[in-house]
Amino acid sequence: MSSMIIKVDNQSVEFEVKQLLNSFHISDELEIEMFRSAKDISTIIKNDGEKLCFIEKVDDGFKETISYKKALFKALKSIYPSSNHPWGILTGIRPVKIAQDLIKKNIDNITIKKMLNEIYYISDEKIDLMLRIAKIQSKYLDDIEKSYSIYISIPFCPSRCNYCSFFSCSLDKEQNLIDPYLDSLEKELKFFYSNKVIYDKELLSIYIGGGTPSTLSINQFQRLIKILQTYVPLKNVKEFTFEAGRPDTLDREKLEAIKMSPVTRLSINPQTMNDVTLKKIGRNHTVSDIIECFKISRDIGFDNINMDLILGLEDESIENITKTLSHIKELKPDSLTVHTLAIKKASTLINDSQGALDKLRTYNIEDFMKISADAADYLGMKPYYLYRQKNMLSNLENIGYALEDKISLYNIAIMEEKQTIIAFGSGSVSKFTYPEENRIERVSNIKDVKLYIDNVEQVIAKKNKEVEKWI
Repeated sequence: MSSMIIKVDNQSVEFEVKQLLNSFHISDELEIEMFRSAKDISTIIKNDGEKLCFIEKVDDGFKETISYKKALFKALKSIYPSSNHPWGILTGIRPVKIAQDLIKKNIDNITIKKMLNEIYYISDEKIDLMLRIAKIQSKYLDDIEKSYSIYISIPFCPSRCNYCSFFSCSLDKEQNLIDPYLDSLEKELKFFYSNKVIYDKELLSIYIGGGTPSTLSINQFQRLIKILQTYVPLKNVKEFTFEAGRPDTLDREKLEAIKMSPVTRLSINPQTMNDVTLKKIGRNHTVSDIIECFKISRDIGFDNINMDLILGLEDESIENITKTLSHIKELKPDSLTVHTLAIKKASTLINDSQGALDKLRTYNIEDFMKISADAADYLGMKPYYLYRQKNMLSNLENIGYALEDKISLYNIAIMEEKQTIIAFGSGSVSKFTYPEENRIERVSNIKDVKLYIDNVEQVIAKKNKEVEKWI
């Protein structure tokens, strides 16, 4: 975006208004001023010496933020009519929660569609998707709401992908930190599970993510599992996911070690099935490596394998996407998570030229999404969760598809915020739900691995304050 000045007379709505403005990816130098009278909101836009004024009536009965966003949205759509906004004025990342809340009020689907279209300007296609997913999720919400889950962070990677914004450590530089890191993880888990109240609560799922957890050696992985088996009640856990991630961190011996553990769900994440793209994004493996890794996983008995894809990677055409999904259809994973590329400030991609970023934004991601949806349907999968991020190409979404008996309970829980998730390890974020108060409290662990190791007692003390309230 070029230089942009926006002034809003109400500070409480300013953040969301600016988020909506950013979604237009405007390259013009604009000055925008918004102010409200008793019944109207005026949006004044100065662009290239021209001054335009748009007046929008305040929507009575709704949050004031919605009125401001609608006023800005209509003004900008008048100037940039080709800008793609299928989610309308929504800037939040969990649209399905809105549909779920309306369904709980026993509002019929026709009325819900009318409301979402008139209030948020969401397209009919996205509303249908929200309602479809909400219906699928409804079968699992009781189990999710009466239990809790665990997230374990393993923040080490063999190399950093250019689109990645997550905190991680390079394995080359920080290999010596893994064992001390596991020591600190053990301290965290031991402290909280010495508390009998937590131990007796119903644990639904465990998710080991990263980073790339499969960067652990076999001995380190087995040590992590032993720590969990020592302190955490695993007997009634319904789902245990391990992000194997990248085939350059896996071989048959390590996969067999994972299979012998309590892990029930494996995630192998190619992102693309094109060798040229893999090299561009910073991955040290090939498509044939992915295929071999997947086949070994099936051969040794994994019957619940997820694969992740990213749509909109640099220079990928419709032919590349078709090729990727052709491979996916041949492999037949049990679930497929389809991400729309999000251009994040913490990624190395943001440091590329403005021309490269502008080129990414010209991709017809909606066509890519349609092909991926068709592939998921071919495989017998249904969409069961979705979420959005800032700066996504074409203002679209990420969608998780799965076979009916392979739907991830953890993914529903984390996205719909219906469950407490206690997170362990550096960079992880615990979310404590208080449904009676319609409130969620977040507690973040220290991101820096070395600081986390050196200050794990402080991490424990900070989180324990919220744990004591929650239990």
